[in-house]
Amino acid sequence: MEFQVAGLMFDNDGVLVDSHQAAIDAWNQWCSVYAPHIDWDKQGTAGVRASDMVRMWAPDADFDSAYAFINDLELGTAGSTVALPGSLALLSSLPAGSWTICTSAGRELGLARVRAAGLPVPAEFVCGDDVEFGKPAPDPYLLGASRLGLAPSSCVVFEDAVAGVTAARAA
Repeated sequence: MEFQVAGLMFDNDGVLVDSHQAAIDAWNQWCSVYAPHIDWDKQGTAGVRASDMVRMWAPDADFDSAYAFINDLELGTAGSTVALPGSLALLSSLPAGSWTICTSAGRELGLARVRAAGLPVPAEFVCGDDVEFGKPAPDPYLLGASRLGLAPSSCVVFEDAVAGVTAARAA
């Protein structure tokens, strides 16, 4: 089967990099403080922005404190992120401006994970901080296509999370 596409958009965590254990460690520590009833790894929230999870799981907590805590925890574990097999070779083979990363992570965390994995950072990089509504809303992929100067229908999205697939299909 052959497809003609103009652009490629990649989710980061679980698609290009492995940050799963780092996220489990950070979120389980956060949950022990703010949401002890939550087992993060069993919630099916992969691909959802941290800010949205903080609002969902700790609605009565001081948002700024709770959000800063998870950001600090995740940044502290970002260095253990590794590239998934083949991702460096794939990204290195693509022409600049033909692909981007659309991650739900905040800018600092998203960049830290990409860099820790030794992957190139595209100029068109999209993070959860760049959009009003994160995945499963289509906003990240609509912005990614826009930054590539392309119609969303001319792009292919690589995703591993239900929220991201929903966002990609809506875009």
